[in-house]
Parts: sequence; C-alpha cells; structure tokens
Amino acid sequence: MLLTLQRNKETAACTRGVLLDEWDRVLSRTIEPPLGWGSGLRGYGDKAKVKGRIPAGWYALDLTYSPKFGKKLPILRYVPGFEGVRIHSGSKPEHTKGCVLVTREAQGQIVELLKSLRDGHEKEEAFIRVLDVGH
Repeated sequence: MLLTLQRNKETAACTRGVLLDEWDRVLSRTIEPPLGWGSGLRGYGDKAKVKGRIPAGWYALDLTYSPKFGKKLPILRYVPGFEGVRIHSGSKPEHTKGCVLVTREAQGQIVELLKSLRDGHEKEEAFIRVLDVGH
C-alpha cells in the first residue's frame, strides 16, 4: 500500500496539502506545521518547540498504540530527526506537534487499511510518500 501526501500551500501558521490513496483519490486534506517552525509562533504555546514539518521523502507506515490518544494510530517510521510522527485527526494547526493532521473519517480509513494489511494472508507493507508540490 502506498499513500501520498502532497503539500501544496505554505503559510506562516501551517503547511496544507492532500492525502491520496494508491489510486490518487483524495482521502483527506492535511495540516502540518510550517517549515522551520520555531519558538515564539503565536497561538502555539509550548508546541512551538517542535522542529517543524518532516522532510519530503518515503517513509514506512505502521500501526501502533498511542498512549496520548489511547488507541492504535498510524505512525511514520525512519523519519530523519523525528520520532513519533503520527497521522491523526485534527482541524487546526494548534492540534499538531509535528504530526500529519487528517479528518476523523480519513484517520479511520487509514487505520482500517493498515489493519487489513496486517491481518491478510500475505503481509503487505505500507508506505507514505511525502511530496512538496508547491508553496
């Protein structure tokens, strides 16, 4: 399975994009921190200590238990300089500390897709490709 995150708009408050399935159908609009997110960003409080958005590239996707959310959520593996980058629901830039925010419906779809890959007879791997399309 391959998901694609296409980033297409950069503002001072966030990076916006879309998450596509392997057939290039839109699963959700996305929100991430802006590039080079640093201290002092208005409205973020202690969340401003986050490094910013993850670099473009290919990352393995897994489904693991999140103590913060109390359930299994998708997590991106092997992201250089980052740990614990998840795909979870949220609707405002303040809802992320560096994760990829999607709609609640899309979060559920991705979790179900990852579960089905895990439960299948042939264990298929899952990846996400992160692209900077335009800003």
